[in-house]
Amino acid sequence: MGTLRDFVRKWGVLASYITLPDGTKKVVHVRQAHVALPDLTNPIAQEMLEEFAAIDFSVRRGARVRHPPFTRDLKLNPSTARGWEFDEDNVVEAIYNPGGIGDDKLIEKFSWNPVSGEFLLIPPPRMHATVDGKAPFDDYVRGIILHDQRRITFRPFWPTWMQKDGAYSRFDKDAWEVSFDAQEAAEDVLRLHAEGSWTYQYNIDNKALQWQTGRYRW
Repeated sequence: MGTLRDFVRKWGVLASYITLPDGTKKVVHVRQAHVALPDLTNPIAQEMLEEFAAIDFSVRRGARVRHPPFTRDLKLNPSTARGWEFDEDNVVEAIYNPGGIGDDKLIEKFSWNPVSGEFLLIPPPRMHATVDGKAPFDDYVRGIILHDQRRITFRPFWPTWMQKDGAYSRFDKDAWEVSFDAQEAAEDVLRLHAEGSWTYQYNIDNKALQWQTGRYRW
């Protein structure tokens, strides 16, 4: 019987996990050749599902890779809060209304720095990269909120401090583990700042988002 850490280090970002409101974890997508396969019927997916089902979740997943401690704080960057109406206890329902004229738009995207706790609100329909924080862009977990499905999704995380060799750096097993840790920290902090029941999904990509929502996402 394996551990979650072993699974993460073997499958990396090929596996897209969800955590249901009751805390149950499942693998829901397999990224293969940059394609999300929702039916999970191919041999690779079956092998992955069998190994995930055999994980002993009672064993603590001790980190193998040393990295900066990840916070469980959410510190809203005030420069990104202008034009927003929000309650920090329920930040995932923030409303963007910069002109105050009733053109309300629910938050769709956010960025969160797992080291500092800095949280950036992204005005819809803009991309994450259009809002700068105090750290480099890659140092933030990027989230996309699917309100209709009550699902909060996270992109894979590859911070600058893990990109050891610049342009020639590889997204290797150590990076996969750190990516999982950061997304797990993001889930933990958002559970404290999101009212109601939400599902959390790790390692989301554009193909999976398009399949889940019926429209292209970036």
